[in-house]
Amino acid sequence: MSSPQGYGPPPKRSNTGAIIGVVAAVVLVLMTIGGLIVIMQGEGEGPTPSEPKAQSNRQPGQGAPTNGSAASTPAAGAPRLTEATALAGKFVGLLSVNKQKEAAALGCEGSKQLLPTSIMLIVDEQTKLKLSGTTTVEEPGTSAYPMRMDLVPISGKTRFGPMSGFVRIQDVPGEPLCVRIFQLK
Repeated sequence: MSSPQGYGPPPKRSNTGAIIGVVAAVVLVLMTIGGLIVIMQGEGEGPTPSEPKAQSNRQPGQGAPTNGSAASTPAAGAPRLTEATALAGKFVGLLSVNKQKEAAALGCEGSKQLLPTSIMLIVDEQTKLKLSGTTTVEEPGTSAYPMRMDLVPISGKTRFGPMSGFVRIQDVPGEPLCVRIFQLK
Protein backbone atom coordinates (compact mmCIF):
# COMPACT_ATOMS: atom_id res chain seq x y z
CA MET A 1 0.00 0.00 0.00
CA SER A 2 1.47 3.35 -0.95
CA SER A 3 0.60 6.84 0.30
CA PRO A 4 -1.18 9.21 -2.05
CA GLN A 5 1.03 11.52 -4.04
CA GLY A 6 1.92 14.83 -2.37
CA TYR A 7 1.43 13.40 1.12
CA GLY A 8 4.73 12.49 2.58
CA PRO A 9 6.25 13.07 5.98
CA PRO A 10 5.85 16.66 7.25
CA PRO A 11 8.75 18.99 6.44
CA LYS A 12 11.41 19.30 9.14
CA ARG A 13 11.12 22.42 11.27
CA SER A 14 14.13 24.61 11.97
CA ASN A 15 15.05 25.13 15.62
CA THR A 16 17.34 28.07 14.86
CA GLY A 17 14.99 30.69 16.36
CA ALA A 18 14.53 28.73 19.57
CA ILE A 19 18.28 28.16 19.92
CA ILE A 20 19.05 31.86 19.40
CA GLY A 21 16.39 32.79 21.98
CA VAL A 22 17.79 30.40 24.59
CA VAL A 23 21.37 31.59 24.00
CA ALA A 24 20.27 35.26 24.27
CA ALA A 25 18.41 34.54 27.53
CA VAL A 26 21.42 32.74 29.02
CA VAL A 27 23.75 35.60 28.03
CA LEU A 28 21.36 38.15 29.58
CA VAL A 29 21.16 36.18 32.84
CA LEU A 30 24.96 35.82 33.00
CA MET A 31 25.44 39.54 32.35
CA THR A 32 22.96 40.41 35.11
CA ILE A 33 24.67 38.07 37.57
CA GLY A 34 28.07 39.49 36.62
CA GLY A 35 26.77 43.03 37.12
CA LEU A 36 25.39 42.14 40.54
CA ILE A 37 28.70 40.59 41.57
CA VAL A 38 30.64 43.66 40.45
CA ILE A 39 28.27 45.99 42.28
CA MET A 40 28.25 43.88 45.44
CA GLN A 41 32.05 43.72 45.50
CA GLY A 42 32.45 47.37 44.54
CA GLU A 43 35.22 46.69 42.04
CA GLY A 44 36.73 49.70 40.36
CA GLU A 45 35.33 52.14 42.89
CA GLY A 46 38.56 53.97 43.61
CA PRO A 47 40.74 53.99 46.69
CA THR A 48 39.53 52.40 49.87
CA PRO A 49 40.09 54.04 53.23
CA SER A 50 42.81 52.32 55.22
CA GLU A 51 40.88 51.94 58.44
CA PRO A 52 37.14 51.39 58.94
CA LYS A 53 35.30 53.72 61.31
CA ALA A 54 32.57 52.87 63.79
CA GLN A 55 28.94 52.84 62.73
CA SER A 56 26.82 55.86 63.50
CA ASN A 57 23.13 55.59 64.22
CA ARG A 58 22.69 59.35 64.59
CA GLN A 59 19.42 60.49 63.10
CA PRO A 60 19.34 63.27 60.55
CA GLY A 61 18.79 66.61 62.21
CA GLN A 62 20.34 65.56 65.53
CA GLY A 63 23.44 67.60 64.77
CA ALA A 64 27.02 66.73 65.38
CA PRO A 65 28.17 65.44 68.73
CA THR A 66 29.31 68.14 71.13
CA ASN A 67 32.59 68.30 73.00
CA GLY A 68 31.09 69.77 76.14
CA SER A 69 30.64 73.49 75.50
CA ALA A 70 29.94 74.32 71.85
CA ALA A 71 28.66 72.23 68.97
CA SER A 72 31.40 71.20 66.60
CA THR A 73 31.01 71.29 62.84
CA PRO A 74 30.95 67.98 60.98
CA ALA A 75 34.33 66.89 59.64
CA ALA A 76 34.84 66.93 55.87
CA GLY A 77 34.90 63.12 55.76
CA ALA A 78 31.96 62.60 58.15
CA PRO A 79 28.87 60.72 56.98
CA ARG A 80 26.32 62.99 55.29
CA LEU A 81 23.20 61.43 56.82
CA THR A 82 20.84 64.37 56.24
CA GLU A 83 21.81 64.67 52.59
CA ALA A 84 21.68 60.89 52.08
CA THR A 85 18.20 60.76 53.60
CA ALA A 86 17.06 63.60 51.31
CA LEU A 87 18.48 61.83 48.23
CA ALA A 88 16.76 58.58 49.21
CA GLY A 89 13.52 60.52 49.72
CA LYS A 90 13.81 62.00 46.23
CA PHE A 91 14.58 58.53 44.80
CA VAL A 92 11.57 56.80 46.40
CA GLY A 93 9.39 59.79 45.51
CA LEU A 94 10.27 59.30 41.83
CA LEU A 95 9.63 55.56 42.12
CA SER A 96 6.24 56.25 43.71
CA VAL A 97 5.12 58.27 40.67
CA ASN A 98 6.63 55.71 38.27
CA LYS A 99 9.34 58.06 36.95
CA GLN A 100 11.80 55.24 36.39
CA LYS A 101 14.32 57.09 34.18
CA GLU A 102 14.54 60.04 36.55
CA ALA A 103 15.06 57.70 39.52
CA ALA A 104 17.74 55.75 37.65
CA ALA A 105 19.52 59.03 36.85
CA LEU A 106 20.26 59.40 40.59
CA GLY A 107 22.34 56.20 40.41
CA CYS A 108 26.08 55.95 40.90
CA GLU A 109 28.31 55.52 37.87
CA GLY A 110 28.91 51.86 38.81
CA SER A 111 25.15 51.25 39.07
CA LYS A 112 24.06 52.82 35.77
CA GLN A 113 23.51 49.42 34.12
CA LEU A 114 21.91 47.44 36.94
CA LEU A 115 19.80 50.07 38.69
CA PRO A 116 17.38 50.68 35.76
CA THR A 117 16.80 46.93 35.44
CA SER A 118 16.09 46.62 39.17
CA ILE A 119 13.68 49.53 38.98
CA MET A 120 11.92 48.12 35.91
CA LEU A 121 11.38 44.73 37.59
CA ILE A 122 9.78 46.16 40.74
CA VAL A 123 8.28 49.57 39.99
CA ASP A 124 5.02 50.28 38.18
CA GLU A 125 2.03 52.60 38.58
CA GLN A 126 0.98 50.71 41.76
CA THR A 127 4.26 51.48 43.55
CA LYS A 128 3.97 53.76 46.59
CA LEU A 129 7.11 53.93 48.74
CA LYS A 130 8.24 56.11 51.64
CA LEU A 131 11.15 56.47 54.02
CA SER A 132 10.50 54.37 57.10
CA GLY A 133 13.26 54.60 59.65
CA THR A 134 16.58 55.97 60.83
CA THR A 135 19.44 56.28 58.37
CA THR A 136 22.48 54.28 59.45
CA VAL A 137 26.06 54.27 58.25
CA GLU A 138 27.84 51.20 56.97
CA GLU A 139 31.57 51.91 57.08
CA PRO A 140 34.11 50.24 54.77
CA GLY A 141 34.90 46.75 55.91
CA THR A 142 31.45 46.13 57.41
CA SER A 143 29.87 45.12 54.10
CA ALA A 144 30.83 43.97 50.61
CA TYR A 145 31.48 47.60 49.65
CA PRO A 146 34.93 49.18 50.00
CA MET A 147 33.38 52.61 50.64
CA ARG A 148 30.95 54.13 53.13
CA MET A 149 27.26 53.47 52.51
CA ASP A 150 24.33 55.18 54.16
CA LEU A 151 21.37 52.81 54.51
CA VAL A 152 17.98 54.50 54.38
CA PRO A 153 15.06 52.21 55.34
CA ILE A 154 12.02 52.29 53.04
CA SER A 155 8.65 50.58 52.94
CA GLY A 156 5.46 50.64 50.96
CA LYS A 157 3.47 48.86 48.30
CA THR A 158 4.57 47.50 44.93
CA ARG A 159 2.92 45.28 42.36
CA PHE A 160 4.02 42.37 44.58
CA GLY A 161 2.28 43.70 47.69
CA PRO A 162 3.62 45.34 50.86
CA MET A 163 7.41 45.41 51.02
CA SER A 164 10.21 46.91 53.06
CA GLY A 165 13.91 47.32 52.51
CA PHE A 166 16.45 50.09 52.05
CA VAL A 167 18.11 52.45 49.64
CA ARG A 168 21.90 52.22 49.76
CA ILE A 169 23.45 55.68 49.24
CA GLN A 170 27.15 55.75 48.33
CA ASP A 171 28.82 58.32 50.60
CA VAL A 172 32.44 58.78 49.51
CA PRO A 173 34.06 61.92 50.96
CA GLY A 174 34.70 64.52 48.27
CA GLU A 175 32.25 62.93 45.80
CA PRO A 176 28.55 63.58 45.27
CA LEU A 177 26.11 61.23 46.95
CA CYS A 178 24.40 58.74 44.65
CA VAL A 179 22.03 55.76 44.80
CA ARG A 180 24.08 52.57 44.68
CA ILE A 181 21.19 50.10 44.83
CA PHE A 182 17.85 49.55 46.52
CA GLN A 183 16.37 46.38 47.92
CA LEU A 184 12.82 45.44 48.76
CA LYS A 185 11.54 42.20 50.31
